[in-house]
Amino acid sequence: MDYLKAVQIIKEIPNNSEIMKVIYQITRLHIPDVVYKYYSLTSNDDLNEIKMKTLTDKKIYLADASTLNDPFEGKAFFYNHKRLAHYESLRPVDGKIIDDFTSFIRLTSLTGVGTNCMPMWAHYANNHSGFCVEYDTKNKENLTFRSSLFPVQYLDKRIDITEIMESLMTELEIAKSRALKHNMKKVELSNMTILWASIYYSCLKHESWSYEKEMRIVTSSVHRFINAQPSAIYVGVNCTRDYLHSLGSIAQKLQIPIYQMHFDEYSLDYKLNSKKLD
Repeated sequence: MDYLKAVQIIKEIPNNSEIMKVIYQITRLHIPDVVYKYYSLTSNDDLNEIKMKTLTDKKIYLADASTLNDPFEGKAFFYNHKRLAHYESLRPVDGKIIDDFTSFIRLTSLTGVGTNCMPMWAHYANNHSGFCVEYDTKNKENLTFRSSLFPVQYLDKRIDITEIMESLMTELEIAKSRALKHNMKKVELSNMTILWASIYYSCLKHESWSYEKEMRIVTSSVHRFINAQPSAIYVGVNCTRDYLHSLGSIAQKLQIPIYQMHFDEYSLDYKLNSKKLD
């Protein structure tokens, strides 16, 4: 998915709902039928129990972008505030409109790589001690889940959105003048470019992360959880017996299969396998 081209088209035709609908439908073509979310189980028992309850409730927690593991999250794009300082309303703030675009959204990360990925187990399931949940995006119960899912695009360069911000400010100044002329108390702006840019550009990451084949659920900052019907649970090779039992009980309650990962010491295949648990 090329979000740069998508936002460029929206910028050129900012208020065309049909164009926005077509672009969104194109993003749907990049959604796999099955996605996976890895979870760690650490020494923080309280947090572990919250994860278990969230899974039992068939939900996924949506985090603030600032809490994600990449300190450069949201740094894939920027604008030069100095070029906006000439706008009268922005002079007192030196041209700064928004400090952090990610403050408008909440998100969570999933992957399309499956369960045979040693780096994912090592990095996101605390060295194979955690678990991984499979989600069928075709399941009718996951309609909202799927509609909020976006593929991540990997780049080697950052994106300068100063022109988008300049265009937005110019339109805003015109709208303000119109409002003053007609004694209007509200300034209405129908330009949707910045909204879609903040959503799509939040799915940009440096190419060094490409091995993750990340998929993201992106929603407004109002929502802290999203409904998600699991289709299977996979348990790491180092998961403790107690948590293995807890996850087994959850799988039974949700009526979904549970598997444990293992490594065949006498196989030529350098990979993880899964074995269904009774």
